[in-house]
Amino acid sequence: GSGRLPAAGPGAGTAAGVQSARRGLGLVTNAVTGSALRLAPPLNVTDGEIDEAVALIAQAIAQAGRAS
Repeated sequence: GSGRLPAAGPGAGTAAGVQSARRGLGLVTNAVTGSALRLAPPLNVTDGEIDEAVALIAQAIAQAGRAS
């Protein structure tokens, strides 16, 4: 079956900054390259938890953009 290890590409060279901002917001990710973050939600993740994670990701990308 299909796995649940998607990656997000916030932009070249920004993955570490976004990962750091996400961690500060309570969302753990893994910067697998300079431009990709691995997300590993549990198999029983709810739609509400996904919505919350998406909001935190957007906030982290905005914070990382201001920091650079």
